[in-house]
Formats: sequence, C-alpha cells, structure tokens
Amino acid sequence: FALRLPSLLATTAIIALAYLFGCQLFKCKKWAFLFSALLAFGGLATTVGAVGAPYALLACCLLAGAYFAYRFYALGISSARPKSGAFNLFLAGAFCAVAVCIEWLAVLPTCGVAVLYVFGLRRQKAAYALGLQKTAGQEEIITDETGAEYTVNKAARLETNRYQYKRRLSVIAPILGFFVFGFALLMLGAILAYSGIIKAYDNPAAPKRGFAALLFLPWLSSGKTSDFTSLHAENAVNVLAWALPFFGGVLYKAEIAGKYLQWTAWTNPLISIVSLLSFLFLTAITARGFIKKKTDKFSLRIRRAYFFLLGGAALTMLSAAIKGGAAYYASFAFQIFYIGFIPLLCAAAESFFAFGNETKSEQPAPSNEQADGQPAEDKAT
Repeated sequence: FALRLPSLLATTAIIALAYLFGCQLFKCKKWAFLFSALLAFGGLATTVGAVGAPYALLACCLLAGAYFAYRFYALGISSARPKSGAFNLFLAGAFCAVAVCIEWLAVLPTCGVAVLYVFGLRRQKAAYALGLQKTAGQEEIITDETGAEYTVNKAARLETNRYQYKRRLSVIAPILGFFVFGFALLMLGAILAYSGIIKAYDNPAAPKRGFAALLFLPWLSSGKTSDFTSLHAENAVNVLAWALPFFGGVLYKAEIAGKYLQWTAWTNPLISIVSLLSFLFLTAITARGFIKKKTDKFSLRIRRAYFFLLGGAALTMLSAAIKGGAAYYASFAFQIFYIGFIPLLCAAAESFFAFGNETKSEQPAPSNEQADGQPAEDKAT
C-alpha cells in the first residue's frame, strides 16, 4: 500500500489539475470538468494510478509544471502582487525538476515548458511597451536647486522600475525552482539511496564506490526500460500506437489454482478514437485559420490551446521514442494532452456558433422591400 500511495495521490492531483488547467485553457468550467472526467474514467487513471511505478507521478509533475508555466504565460506578473506571479514560475521549475529527477528523458517535455516560459517573457515585455505608450505626454518640468529645468516623466520611470523588478523575479524564480530545488532533491535522493545501492551492488564493508560516484547513477538509470516492471519487453510498442491502442499493456499476470489472472492498462477505445478525430478536426481548423489569416479572439484562443496540447503530446511521445520499447502504460503523460483535444474541439464548436450568432445580431434589420421581396407600395395595393 505504501508503495502505491504516491501513484494514487499523483493521479488524484492530475484530475484536479486537469480541471484547473482546463479553466485556463478552454475558458469554460464545463469543458474543464469534461477534461478531468475523461482523464478520471478514461482508463489509465484507474489502472496505472494504482501501480507502484512512477508513471503517474511523472505525469503529475509534468502537468503541474506546464500548468504553472501557462499561468505565467496567461497572467504574467502583476504589479499589485508580483511575488504571487513569481511563485508560479518557482512551482513550474520545481515540478519540472521533480519530473527530470524521476526520469532524465523528461527533460524534453521540460524544454516545452521552457518555450512557454519564453513566450511569457515576450508577452510581459509587450505589456511593458504598451504601458510606456500610455505614459506618453505625462512629462513634467522640474527645476533643481541651481535653477536648471529638466523634463521628467515620472509615470514612465515608475513603469520601467516595475518592469525591471518583474524581469528579475522572472529570472530568479525558475532558477531557484529548477536548478537549486532540483539539485537539492537529487542530493537528498542520493543520500537516502546510498546505503541501499551499496548493499545491492557493492561490498558494504569496503565499498569501492564513493558517494560522488553514485550521485547520478540512479538518475541516469531511470532511462532504462527494464527498471519498473518485468513485462516491459513483451509490452514494448511503437509510440505511434499510443494514439490508437488496440491492445493494452499488461501490468500483472499470474496463474493461481488453475486460474489465469491478468491486469491490463488500457484507455477506453472510444475515447482514443474520439481524441484522434478531434485532433484531426482541430488540425484542419488551425490550418484554415492560418490560410484565412483569422485573428479574432476565438481563433487565437483555440489556436494557442491546440499548439500547447500538440507540443505536450509530441514531446512526451518523443521522450518515450528515444528510450525505446516504451510500454503502453508509460503513456499516461501523453494521454493527458491527447485527451485534451476532445474538450478543445467542444470549446471550438461552441465559440464558432457563439461568434456566428453574435455576427448575425450585429447586422442591420432588413427593410420591408428586403424582407418581402417587393416594394412597400405594391404590398399595400
């Protein structure tokens, strides 16, 4: 039970984070609830979430890191509460550090979080430039003790000081979260695992390896596919099969008293099919938006969410492809982003119809001639 408890807690956190993330990503609570419900009952949460393996914990840390980085991208660092915005970056870095400590190939999805962080910095800089424009024309003439006159824009100076403070927080917070917290976590894990590694692989009376030699050994070994279960070899599949799985991954099998027992991790096939169709539809919608050069708020919102989910799904799949022989139950992190295409398509359809009705309501009412197809005097006759 103690071995499986972290996976259970991580899976519960994934469902809660999916709802919070959906509120940010889809701008709608009902689609956020749909997102969390699909993850809760889609298949892997009820199977992989009860296994004493790090798949659920890894997926939770990656989702949490992406969520807090997206909060920084969407909200930035406010002037009223700058430390609260910087705390988002610290948490994003800390959760990504935990993910990388669990498995070093998680550095690829972490790079995706870093790209989101860079875009957040760009938005923050654009907001600063807009703020400077609003201070134009607020110059004041100040006379010093010698009688010399100077033109000073106090509002622009205040805006610049605030931006520089935010920029320092934006740099320090993720460094503390990812590098400092990550290294401290790696050191703590190495200290706790040192005696166990020495007893298993060395001579405890006269160990040949020191602490420094074993510091990165558990971390580097996390990239091996045979670390967590003995069924990796027979469950190994191509990562492209994750998108539409026809066979699940066997977590446990045994024959007891003439009865064959098997525990399989498998996403609901209907959800997988709908996720694939949603991805294809959204790809067509996004491509059409680029061709038509649509820049309305609905198109930009859907496009931004689409690329976020696509990046998360692609990077988690790529990290497993580099490892090689990844079993289907290792796709928990991928499934989070992949299933997200379903509520995103629902949000896109709702926005499309709402925007269409709004456009129709803004059109002028037709005249009698337009409504009846004949002049008013003919109608009177």
